[in-house]
Amino acid sequence: MGFLKVLPGTVMETPSLSHELRDRDEPPHEILSTKYMPYCALRFLKVLEDVFEHTYNSGRFVYTLKYLTEADGNAFAFYKKFAYLLISLIIEYSLHKVPSFCLIELNLMPVILKPIFS
Repeated sequence: MGFLKVLPGTVMETPSLSHELRDRDEPPHEILSTKYMPYCALRFLKVLEDVFEHTYNSGRFVYTLKYLTEADGNAFAFYKKFAYLLISLIIEYSLHKVPSFCLIELNLMPVILKPIFS
């Protein structure tokens, strides 16, 4: 299925103009930015979704994730840090290209430099 999409010819296409939705010209027509959320913020949510999908939704790390989310205070804080860690590894190993302006906008350095399990 994927992330946020507006399919051409659907009811959602008309309101997309007033919300300044920018999507890919070709399928899968994923939304890249809106007037409310810049590209970098939506990109981060996509990474967060992937992290959640491959950990919690996989059902394979039930006890580990329970421990880590409780140790971190709440699940969102843990997954946010985990997503930032993944982004830093992606950048480090150049598996995917993340525009450099995203690093500035997301202000990753304090999160990357601070240990996840403090």
